[in-house]
Amino acid sequence: MNRDEFARQLNELQREIFRAIVSYEVRLALWETPQVANILNRYRGFFIPVRDALFRTMVMGFAKVFDRDSRTMSLKNLMKVAKKDVSNLVPSMTREKIEELQQRLSQHDAVLEAIKQMRDQHFAHLDAAPDPRLPLIKGDVDRMVETLKDVFNQLSQGHDGSVYSWSYQTRRSEWETSEILRILSEDAQAQKAKADALMRAVENDEA
Repeated sequence: MNRDEFARQLNELQREIFRAIVSYEVRLALWETPQVANILNRYRGFFIPVRDALFRTMVMGFAKVFDRDSRTMSLKNLMKVAKKDVSNLVPSMTREKIEELQQRLSQHDAVLEAIKQMRDQHFAHLDAAPDPRLPLIKGDVDRMVETLKDVFNQLSQGHDGSVYSWSYQTRRSEWETSEILRILSEDAQAQKAKADALMRAVENDEA
């Protein structure tokens, strides 16, 4: 593999990782907490397919990163390629450093399998009870995400010195999701207050 193809695959993987991470963060922002459950139920025709799509994007993105099939483009496969041609593809790295990164990624293999298993338990209804194992899985996924970001940036830096800033867009996506829920909640409260006021007016007229 030449440097141009290596760079192309790095850029494509960066986009896959980014989409998976953003989908994960936004999906968490749409978790059925007491504060937003009414809104999610009120607009369930919208939020059910959105949450399903976010979940699928997350699973597919993380699966691609971890794929061991040599015919596919994945971060694991790119590291194997880089290790065979360190001086050309990642001149500022060593084989030992790449092996260290490979080991770090391998520590999260079980997390991906757990995420795939969650597809069968995915929330078909917004009022479904949360899976009690989710907090443990969430913690594992959070650690995997941090590892992915760091491993990718180290490989990218080894290639051409560049690193990707993940935090700005992921924080923005999470904030915008929270803002949408807040606006919808305030609108629902305003409509309820208006309906209550109209009901009181009718009751007063009848009295």
